[in-house]
Amino acid sequence: MELTASCNWKSELNFEAEVGEIKFPISGMTKEDGSAEGLTPKPLLLVSLSGCTALDVISILMKMHHNPVFFSVEAKGEIAETHPKKFLSLHLIYHCSSEVPQSALEKAITLSIEKYCGVYATLISAVPITWEVKYEN
Repeated sequence: MELTASCNWKSELNFEAEVGEIKFPISGMTKEDGSAEGLTPKPLLLVSLSGCTALDVISILMKMHHNPVFFSVEAKGEIAETHPKKFLSLHLIYHCSSEVPQSALEKAITLSIEKYCGVYATLISAVPITWEVKYEN
């Protein structure tokens, strides 16, 4: 299986990313007011990681007949100060409503990171990834 994505130059450091029929802006610069033309690549990597494991965990929880009222995955990364400004470490925070048993949630997370999440599997050999769970009421 092959996956294709492209970044098409629009102007200055502004691109339009394209994955299949979906298009969105990517930027390497900010406007004078501090806002960006689009997302920058490093946050997109965090979105890819958190999105991949979030999809897995929810799918697994649903198969276990656990449907949380609230669920999200937050990804944080420590970035090097000098070039290349790569990620030095990544940390995932799984936020979940309290009606999901801790054992079920931790089993779903473990299955995601050890077996199913391809983004995690790709990144773990390059950067340490830690995780934690926070229950929300």
